[in-house]
Amino acid sequence: MKIKKISFLALFIIFSFFLFNLNNVKAGERRGNSSMEGAASNSMRSNPVVEEDILVEDKIEVEIEEEGDNEQESSLNKKNVKTKGLENAIQRRSQVANAVQEMLKVAERSGGIGDQVRVMAQNQEKTQEKIEASLEKIQNRNKLMRFVFGPDSEEIKNARRILQENQDELTQLENVRSQLTNIVDQEKVQEQIEKIQEARAEIEQDLNKSEKVFSLFGWMRNIFSK
Repeated sequence: MKIKKISFLALFIIFSFFLFNLNNVKAGERRGNSSMEGAASNSMRSNPVVEEDILVEDKIEVEIEEEGDNEQESSLNKKNVKTKGLENAIQRRSQVANAVQEMLKVAERSGGIGDQVRVMAQNQEKTQEKIEASLEKIQNRNKLMRFVFGPDSEEIKNARRILQENQDELTQLENVRSQLTNIVDQEKVQEQIEKIQEARAEIEQDLNKSEKVFSLFGWMRNIFSK
């Protein structure tokens, strides 16, 4: 209980210090504005009105250009992040789809056991689509919501559940692979399983990163749970 009181007191002091600094900054800005107004008043007595208008217009143009550059830079950064995530998702889908096609070729020439390989291989492609859709929801969560409340924990649980189901299916596929009579076909299927595992591991890394995002709610919970 004492630790919680101390943590709350520390939080209150930090918040008060922040407000104090903010007031000092605003006060400094007001003093600066007053000085500028005084200088402008003296300038108006000695310079023509036309010159003042030109200076104001130039200042406005510079501010507009700076704001435009900042907006373009911010928009570009957001676009790059989304583009990278989309490219990774497309690459994983393509990798899994190619692996499935290779296993279907094995299934066509493997007789009765080939039917099991075909069904399991096709399930892999469907499962990959579900995982990517879930990961997209997690990564596209509103930034304010993510900052205050943290990542979408329910969707992360859903994604991990799908990943576990995917792992179970891959384990079954490996068991079926061992029943293939052709050694070359066994090696081919194993190679495709490993490619799917690579895509799965990459998604798991993205989920781990999403869970470690800082949030105010998580920070407060950690303080008061001590």
